[in-house]
Amino acid sequence: MKELPILRGERSIDALGIAIGVVLSGMAFWLAIVPVMNQRSIQTARATELSNIKAELEDHRARQSGTQVAIDRLRSELARCEVKLAATSSLNTRIMELSELATESGLEVVTIKGEDAKQANKRVYVPVKVIARGQYFAVARFLKDINVRFRDTAVDKFAAAAERSEKESGDAVVEIDLSWYAVYEGASDMATAPNP
Repeated sequence: MKELPILRGERSIDALGIAIGVVLSGMAFWLAIVPVMNQRSIQTARATELSNIKAELEDHRARQSGTQVAIDRLRSELARCEVKLAATSSLNTRIMELSELATESGLEVVTIKGEDAKQANKRVYVPVKVIARGQYFAVARFLKDINVRFRDTAVDKFAAAAERSEKESGDAVVEIDLSWYAVYEGASDMATAPNP
């Protein structure tokens, strides 16, 4: 049998041992160390992802807290805007209050007349027609004050005209159609209407 050239002498065996050692070391590296390194890189990536998710969660919590504060503020404003409606039977009182407001605004009341209560879109309202005479600034003040003082009353229609004899004085005759939101007499409790 012929000897392999590599197995000749001690040096040849040492070289073979070194080669086997290198192969075994390489196999150990690829079978033991590379998976551990891969696992560490996976853990690092997961830790980074977890950190990002925690940051997003805190951001969402902060936004949710801000949203809750906004909701609470809006609820508070809505509660302040709530309008308690009076009974339709107090129409004469409302007509008197509108007459006083018109006079305070500088208008001369010609007539204020209320009609029978009507219902539309689940709301009860009483049409009220105001005819008054006065300066345009007094009319503007009256319309503004209606909105401020009587939040249960909406202006539906407005018309102004100067009569021939009144052109010199700057007075106008105005007709204002109002809707006064109210509840029918005998309702179990006071209803609430949206701010018109």
